[in-house]
Amino acid sequence: MTREGGRYAHERIAGRFILHALFRRGKIWYGRVRDERTGEVHVRSSRETQKRRARDAIVEWIHEIKAADEGAVSPARLEDATSEWLKMKRSFCEEVTLRPMRSILKRILGPFESLDVDQVTYAMIERRFADAEWKPSTWNQYQKILADFFDWAKKRHYTLENPAREIPTKREPPSDRRALSIDEARTLLRTAREVESPFLVPLLVFLHTGLRRKNVFGLRWRNVDFESPDFKRGALRFDQEPPTMKSKRDFAIPMHPELRRALSTLRGARVPGERELVFSFPWKHLEGPFERLEKWAGIEPRVTFHELRHTFSSWLALRVPWAVQQALLDHRPSKGPGGEASRVTWDYTHVPPSALVEGVEAIPYLLDEPEGESRRFKSPGVN
Repeated sequence: MTREGGRYAHERIAGRFILHALFRRGKIWYGRVRDERTGEVHVRSSRETQKRRARDAIVEWIHEIKAADEGAVSPARLEDATSEWLKMKRSFCEEVTLRPMRSILKRILGPFESLDVDQVTYAMIERRFADAEWKPSTWNQYQKILADFFDWAKKRHYTLENPAREIPTKREPPSDRRALSIDEARTLLRTAREVESPFLVPLLVFLHTGLRRKNVFGLRWRNVDFESPDFKRGALRFDQEPPTMKSKRDFAIPMHPELRRALSTLRGARVPGERELVFSFPWKHLEGPFERLEKWAGIEPRVTFHELRHTFSSWLALRVPWAVQQALLDHRPSKGPGGEASRVTWDYTHVPPSALVEGVEAIPYLLDEPEGESRRFKSPGVN
Protein backbone atom coordinates (compact mmCIF):
# COMPACT_ATOMS: atom_id res chain seq x y z
CA MET A 1 0.00 0.00 0.00
CA THR A 2 1.40 3.42 -0.93
CA ARG A 3 0.88 6.98 0.12
CA GLU A 4 2.03 10.31 -1.30
CA GLY A 5 5.80 10.77 -1.03
CA GLY A 6 6.55 7.30 0.31
CA ARG A 7 5.33 3.75 0.87
CA TYR A 8 4.63 1.34 3.68
CA ALA A 9 7.65 -0.85 4.18
CA HIS A 10 6.87 -3.42 6.96
CA GLU A 11 10.55 -4.29 7.14
CA ARG A 12 12.01 -6.15 10.13
CA ILE A 13 15.31 -4.68 11.33
CA ALA A 14 17.67 -5.87 14.08
CA GLY A 15 15.33 -8.65 15.23
CA ARG A 16 12.67 -6.84 17.23
CA PHE A 17 12.14 -3.58 15.32
CA ILE A 18 9.69 -3.21 12.42
CA LEU A 19 9.89 -0.28 10.01
CA HIS A 20 6.17 0.16 9.30
CA ALA A 21 6.30 3.25 7.10
CA LEU A 22 8.77 5.44 5.27
CA PHE A 23 7.18 8.60 3.92
CA ARG A 24 7.94 12.22 3.10
CA ARG A 25 6.26 15.42 4.21
CA GLY A 26 7.64 18.44 2.38
CA LYS A 27 11.41 17.98 2.24
CA ILE A 28 11.67 15.73 5.31
CA TRP A 29 11.51 11.93 5.33
CA TYR A 30 9.91 10.13 8.31
CA GLY A 31 10.17 6.52 9.43
CA ARG A 32 7.57 4.94 11.75
CA VAL A 33 9.26 2.20 13.78
CA ARG A 34 7.66 -0.20 16.29
CA ASP A 35 9.59 -2.01 19.00
CA GLU A 36 7.96 -5.45 19.33
CA ARG A 37 9.44 -6.01 22.78
CA THR A 38 7.95 -2.89 24.39
CA GLY A 39 5.18 -2.08 21.93
CA GLU A 40 6.44 1.49 21.61
CA VAL A 41 6.14 3.32 18.30
CA HIS A 42 8.92 5.74 17.36
CA VAL A 43 8.81 8.30 14.57
CA ARG A 44 12.25 9.29 13.34
CA SER A 45 12.91 12.08 10.83
CA SER A 46 15.77 12.48 8.38
CA ARG A 47 16.72 15.46 6.21
CA GLU A 48 18.33 13.27 3.57
CA THR A 49 16.96 14.13 0.14
CA GLN A 50 16.89 10.59 -1.25
CA LYS A 51 14.59 7.88 0.06
CA ARG A 52 17.40 5.28 0.14
CA ARG A 53 19.64 7.52 2.22
CA ALA A 54 16.79 8.42 4.57
CA ARG A 55 16.10 4.71 5.13
CA ASP A 56 19.79 4.05 5.84
CA ALA A 57 19.86 6.91 8.38
CA ILE A 58 16.78 5.52 10.17
CA VAL A 59 18.19 1.97 10.16
CA GLU A 60 21.44 3.35 11.63
CA TRP A 61 19.41 5.01 14.40
CA ILE A 62 17.61 1.68 15.13
CA HIS A 63 20.95 -0.10 15.52
CA GLU A 64 22.10 2.63 17.91
CA ILE A 65 19.00 2.09 20.07
CA LYS A 66 19.56 -1.68 20.09
CA ALA A 67 23.24 -1.30 20.97
CA ALA A 68 22.45 1.17 23.77
CA ASP A 69 19.88 -1.25 25.25
CA GLU A 70 22.34 -4.12 25.19
CA GLY A 71 25.08 -1.96 26.75
CA ALA A 72 27.94 -4.30 25.83
CA VAL A 73 30.34 -4.97 23.00
CA SER A 74 29.01 -7.20 20.22
CA PRO A 75 32.00 -9.23 18.94
CA ALA A 76 32.67 -8.65 15.24
CA ARG A 77 35.67 -9.59 13.16
CA LEU A 78 37.47 -6.61 11.73
CA GLU A 79 37.28 -8.01 8.19
CA ASP A 80 33.48 -8.39 8.43
CA ALA A 81 33.04 -4.96 10.03
CA THR A 82 35.03 -3.16 7.32
CA SER A 83 32.99 -4.94 4.62
CA GLU A 84 29.76 -3.92 6.35
CA TRP A 85 30.93 -0.28 6.67
CA LEU A 86 31.91 -0.11 3.00
CA LYS A 87 28.56 -1.62 2.02
CA MET A 88 26.82 1.10 4.04
CA LYS A 89 28.98 3.78 2.37
CA ARG A 90 28.25 2.35 -1.07
CA SER A 91 24.58 3.30 -0.70
CA PHE A 92 25.42 7.00 -0.98
CA CYS A 93 29.07 7.29 -2.12
CA GLU A 94 30.33 7.02 -5.67
CA GLU A 95 33.04 4.53 -6.61
CA VAL A 96 35.63 7.29 -6.98
CA THR A 97 35.07 8.09 -3.27
CA LEU A 98 34.94 4.47 -2.13
CA ARG A 99 38.20 3.47 -3.79
CA PRO A 100 40.53 5.37 -1.39
CA MET A 101 38.45 4.25 1.61
CA ARG A 102 38.88 0.60 0.62
CA SER A 103 42.60 1.08 -0.02
CA ILE A 104 43.22 2.88 3.29
CA LEU A 105 41.40 0.28 5.38
CA LYS A 106 43.33 -2.51 3.65
CA ARG A 107 46.67 -0.75 4.05
CA ILE A 108 46.32 0.14 7.74
CA LEU A 109 44.04 -2.59 9.13
CA GLY A 110 44.94 -5.43 6.73
CA PRO A 111 47.36 -7.18 9.15
CA PHE A 112 44.67 -7.21 11.86
CA GLU A 113 41.73 -8.59 9.84
CA SER A 114 41.56 -11.80 11.87
CA LEU A 115 41.08 -9.84 15.12
CA ASP A 116 37.83 -8.54 16.57
CA VAL A 117 37.21 -4.81 16.19
CA ASP A 118 37.54 -4.16 19.94
CA GLN A 119 40.99 -5.84 19.96
CA VAL A 120 42.51 -3.15 17.73
CA THR A 121 44.43 -0.67 19.89
CA TYR A 122 45.91 2.77 19.45
CA ALA A 123 49.43 1.29 19.64
CA MET A 124 48.74 -1.00 16.66
CA ILE A 125 47.47 1.84 14.48
CA GLU A 126 50.13 4.28 15.66
CA ARG A 127 52.83 1.79 14.64
CA ARG A 128 51.38 1.61 11.13
CA PHE A 129 51.41 5.40 10.87
CA ALA A 130 54.93 5.70 12.29
CA ASP A 131 56.34 3.42 9.57
CA ALA A 132 54.90 5.58 6.77
CA GLU A 133 56.36 8.71 5.20
CA TRP A 134 53.27 10.51 3.96
CA LYS A 135 52.56 14.10 3.10
CA PRO A 136 50.49 15.87 5.79
CA SER A 137 47.41 15.81 3.53
CA THR A 138 47.71 12.03 3.03
CA TRP A 139 48.32 11.46 6.75
CA ASN A 140 45.19 13.49 7.65
CA GLN A 141 43.08 11.69 5.05
CA TYR A 142 44.07 8.28 6.48
CA GLN A 143 43.36 9.44 10.03
CA LYS A 144 39.96 10.88 9.09
CA ILE A 145 38.74 7.73 7.31
CA LEU A 146 39.92 5.42 10.10
CA ALA A 147 38.31 7.65 12.74
CA ASP A 148 35.06 7.62 10.73
CA PHE A 149 35.12 3.80 10.56
CA PHE A 150 35.72 3.36 14.30
CA ASP A 151 33.05 5.96 15.15
CA TRP A 152 30.60 3.86 13.16
CA ALA A 153 31.86 0.70 14.93
CA LYS A 154 31.24 2.38 18.31
CA LYS A 155 27.64 3.13 17.34
CA ARG A 156 27.20 -0.54 16.45
CA HIS A 157 28.83 -1.46 19.80
CA TYR A 158 31.59 -3.40 18.05
CA THR A 159 34.04 -1.46 20.21
CA LEU A 160 33.95 0.93 23.17
CA GLU A 161 36.84 3.14 22.02
CA ASN A 162 37.95 4.85 18.84
CA PRO A 163 41.72 4.20 18.69
CA ALA A 164 42.14 6.31 15.53
CA ARG A 165 40.91 9.48 17.28
CA GLU A 166 44.14 9.56 19.29
CA ILE A 167 46.27 9.77 16.12
CA PRO A 168 47.24 13.46 15.85
CA THR A 169 46.61 15.32 12.62
CA LYS A 170 49.45 17.15 10.89
CA ARG A 171 49.51 20.79 9.97
CA GLU A 172 49.53 21.19 6.20
CA PRO A 173 51.87 23.76 4.63
CA PRO A 174 50.28 26.92 3.17
CA SER A 175 48.64 26.31 -0.19
CA ASP A 176 50.56 27.50 -3.24
CA ARG A 177 47.62 27.19 -5.62
CA ARG A 178 47.43 29.60 -8.49
CA ALA A 179 45.10 30.58 -11.34
CA LEU A 180 45.83 30.78 -15.06
CA SER A 181 45.73 34.11 -16.84
CA ILE A 182 43.55 34.50 -19.93
CA ASP A 183 46.66 34.34 -22.15
CA GLU A 184 47.91 31.15 -20.47
CA ALA A 185 44.49 29.52 -20.85
CA ARG A 186 44.39 30.40 -24.55
CA THR A 187 47.89 29.01 -25.06
CA LEU A 188 46.95 25.77 -23.29
CA LEU A 189 43.77 25.33 -25.36
CA ARG A 190 45.47 26.10 -28.66
CA THR A 191 48.21 23.60 -27.88
CA ALA A 192 45.56 20.98 -27.06
CA ARG A 193 43.91 21.65 -30.42
CA GLU A 194 47.20 21.47 -32.34
CA VAL A 195 48.17 18.10 -30.85
CA GLU A 196 44.54 16.85 -31.07
CA SER A 197 44.44 16.20 -27.33
CA PRO A 198 41.25 14.67 -25.84
CA PHE A 199 41.60 17.29 -23.08
CA LEU A 200 40.44 20.11 -25.39
CA VAL A 201 36.69 20.09 -24.66
CA PRO A 202 37.07 19.07 -20.97
CA LEU A 203 39.37 22.10 -20.54
CA LEU A 204 36.66 24.33 -21.99
CA VAL A 205 34.20 22.86 -19.49
CA PHE A 206 36.61 23.52 -16.60
CA LEU A 207 37.36 27.10 -17.67
CA HIS A 208 33.79 28.11 -18.57
CA THR A 209 31.97 26.46 -15.65
CA GLY A 210 34.46 25.96 -12.80
CA LEU A 211 33.05 22.49 -12.12
CA ARG A 212 34.98 20.07 -9.96
CA ARG A 213 37.02 17.28 -11.51
CA LYS A 214 34.50 14.50 -10.79
CA ASN A 215 31.67 16.51 -12.38
CA VAL A 216 33.68 17.24 -15.53
CA PHE A 217 35.12 13.76 -16.13
CA GLY A 218 31.89 12.11 -14.93
CA LEU A 219 29.72 14.33 -17.15
CA ARG A 220 26.94 12.43 -18.92
CA TRP A 221 24.87 13.49 -21.90
CA ARG A 222 21.77 13.66 -19.72
CA ASN A 223 23.51 16.47 -17.80
CA VAL A 224 23.86 18.53 -21.00
CA ASP A 225 20.62 20.46 -21.58
CA PHE A 226 20.73 22.25 -24.94
CA GLU A 227 17.07 23.34 -24.72
CA SER A 228 16.96 24.76 -21.19
CA PRO A 229 13.85 26.88 -20.48
CA ASP A 230 15.81 29.05 -18.03
CA PHE A 231 18.98 29.69 -20.04
CA LYS A 232 18.91 30.75 -23.69
CA ARG A 233 22.10 28.89 -24.64
CA GLY A 234 21.43 25.78 -22.58
CA ALA A 235 22.91 24.57 -19.31
CA LEU A 236 24.74 21.78 -17.54
CA ARG A 237 22.38 20.30 -14.95
CA PHE A 238 23.16 18.05 -11.99
CA ASP A 239 20.63 16.29 -9.76
CA GLN A 240 20.75 13.50 -7.20
CA GLU A 241 22.12 10.98 -9.69
CA PRO A 242 25.93 10.69 -10.18
CA PRO A 243 27.92 12.78 -10.80
CA THR A 244 26.32 14.77 -7.96
CA MET A 245 27.56 18.14 -6.79
CA LYS A 246 29.57 18.25 -3.57
CA SER A 247 26.73 20.25 -1.98
CA LYS A 248 24.29 17.38 -2.77
CA ARG A 249 21.87 19.99 -4.14
CA ASP A 250 20.37 20.22 -7.61
CA PHE A 251 22.48 22.63 -9.64
CA ALA A 252 22.46 24.21 -13.10
CA ILE A 253 25.05 26.44 -14.72
CA PRO A 254 24.42 28.18 -18.06
CA MET A 255 26.65 27.32 -21.00
CA HIS A 256 29.01 29.87 -22.51
CA PRO A 257 28.44 30.19 -26.31
CA GLU A 258 31.91 28.76 -26.94
CA LEU A 259 31.25 25.75 -24.70
CA ARG A 260 27.84 25.12 -26.27
CA ARG A 261 29.40 25.06 -29.74
CA ALA A 262 32.10 22.60 -28.63
CA LEU A 263 29.63 20.23 -26.95
CA SER A 264 27.26 20.41 -29.93
CA THR A 265 30.11 19.40 -32.24
CA LEU A 266 31.06 16.57 -29.90
CA ARG A 267 27.48 15.32 -29.74
CA GLY A 268 27.23 15.43 -33.53
CA ALA A 269 30.26 13.12 -33.82
CA ARG A 270 28.86 10.68 -31.25
CA VAL A 271 28.14 7.16 -32.48
CA PRO A 272 24.55 6.02 -31.68
CA GLY A 273 24.50 3.58 -28.78
CA GLU A 274 27.85 4.82 -27.46
CA ARG A 275 28.40 5.05 -23.71
CA GLU A 276 26.59 7.80 -21.83
CA LEU A 277 29.78 9.53 -20.62
CA VAL A 278 30.57 12.69 -22.59
CA PHE A 279 34.36 12.24 -22.38
CA SER A 280 36.51 9.14 -22.75
CA PHE A 281 40.29 8.88 -22.49
CA PRO A 282 42.86 6.32 -23.59
CA TRP A 283 44.62 6.54 -20.21
CA LYS A 284 43.66 5.17 -16.80
CA HIS A 285 45.34 8.06 -14.93
CA LEU A 286 44.95 11.58 -16.30
CA GLU A 287 47.52 13.59 -14.33
CA GLY A 288 50.58 12.48 -16.34
CA PRO A 289 49.12 13.20 -19.81
CA PHE A 290 47.79 16.55 -18.57
CA GLU A 291 51.24 17.51 -17.22
CA ARG A 292 52.76 16.67 -20.61
CA LEU A 293 50.21 18.91 -22.32
CA GLU A 294 51.12 21.76 -19.95
CA LYS A 295 54.81 21.20 -20.66
CA TRP A 296 54.21 21.42 -24.42
CA ALA A 297 52.20 24.62 -23.88
CA GLY A 298 54.97 26.13 -21.71
CA ILE A 299 52.72 26.53 -18.63
CA GLU A 300 55.01 27.09 -15.66
CA PRO A 301 54.41 26.55 -12.80
CA ARG A 302 51.99 23.77 -13.66
CA VAL A 303 48.36 23.81 -12.55
CA THR A 304 46.15 20.95 -11.37
CA PHE A 305 42.60 20.20 -12.48
CA HIS A 306 41.29 21.79 -9.27
CA GLU A 307 43.26 24.94 -9.96
CA LEU A 308 41.22 25.34 -13.14
CA ARG A 309 38.26 25.85 -10.79
CA HIS A 310 40.32 28.50 -9.00
CA THR A 311 40.95 30.05 -12.42
CA PHE A 312 37.22 30.30 -13.20
CA SER A 313 36.54 31.83 -9.78
CA SER A 314 39.40 34.36 -10.17
CA TRP A 315 38.11 35.47 -13.57
CA LEU A 316 34.59 35.89 -12.16
CA ALA A 317 35.87 37.98 -9.24
CA LEU A 318 37.00 40.67 -11.71
CA ARG A 319 33.70 40.81 -13.56
CA VAL A 320 30.59 39.90 -11.55
CA PRO A 321 29.02 40.63 -8.12
CA TRP A 322 29.91 38.38 -5.22
CA ALA A 323 26.43 36.77 -5.07
CA VAL A 324 26.62 35.72 -8.74
CA GLN A 325 30.11 34.27 -8.23
CA GLN A 326 28.90 32.36 -5.17
CA ALA A 327 25.92 30.94 -7.08
CA LEU A 328 27.97 29.89 -10.12
CA LEU A 329 30.46 28.04 -7.90
CA ASP A 330 27.63 26.37 -5.92
CA HIS A 331 29.08 27.71 -2.68
CA ARG A 332 27.26 28.57 0.52
CA PRO A 333 28.54 30.44 3.60
CA SER A 334 30.30 28.05 5.99
CA LYS A 335 29.14 27.11 9.48
CA GLY A 336 30.94 28.45 12.49
CA PRO A 337 31.25 31.75 14.40
CA GLY A 338 29.39 34.37 12.44
CA GLY A 339 28.55 31.86 9.73
CA GLU A 340 24.89 31.49 10.66
CA ALA A 341 24.14 35.15 9.94
CA SER A 342 25.76 34.96 6.50
CA ARG A 343 23.83 31.74 5.80
CA VAL A 344 20.56 33.52 6.55
CA THR A 345 21.61 36.39 4.29
CA TRP A 346 22.42 33.93 1.51
CA ASP A 347 19.05 32.18 1.95
CA TYR A 348 17.39 35.56 1.41
CA THR A 349 19.47 36.22 -1.73
CA HIS A 350 17.89 35.10 -5.01
CA VAL A 351 20.10 35.34 -8.08
CA PRO A 352 17.99 35.37 -11.28
CA PRO A 353 18.94 33.11 -14.23
CA SER A 354 19.68 36.20 -16.36
CA ALA A 355 22.41 37.24 -13.89
CA LEU A 356 23.97 33.77 -14.08
CA VAL A 357 24.00 33.95 -17.88
CA GLU A 358 25.65 37.39 -17.78
CA GLY A 359 28.20 36.06 -15.28
CA VAL A 360 29.20 33.11 -17.48
CA GLU A 361 29.29 35.23 -20.64
CA ALA A 362 31.46 37.84 -18.90
CA ILE A 363 34.37 35.44 -19.45
CA PRO A 364 35.91 36.01 -22.90
CA TYR A 365 36.14 33.50 -25.72
CA LEU A 366 39.28 31.42 -25.29
CA LEU A 367 39.70 29.80 -28.71
CA ASP A 368 37.95 31.30 -31.73
CA GLU A 369 36.56 34.71 -30.90
CA PRO A 370 33.61 35.75 -33.12
CA GLU A 371 33.77 39.11 -34.87
CA GLY A 372 32.85 41.99 -32.60
CA GLU A 373 33.13 40.08 -29.33
CA SER A 374 36.59 41.29 -28.24
CA ARG A 375 35.41 44.79 -27.33
CA ARG A 376 32.40 43.44 -25.46
CA PHE A 377 34.56 41.32 -23.16
CA LYS A 378 37.34 43.89 -22.70
CA SER A 379 37.95 44.35 -18.97
CA PRO A 380 40.88 45.83 -17.03
CA GLY A 381 43.24 43.40 -15.30
CA VAL A 382 42.09 40.24 -17.05
CA ASN A 383 45.61 38.96 -17.88
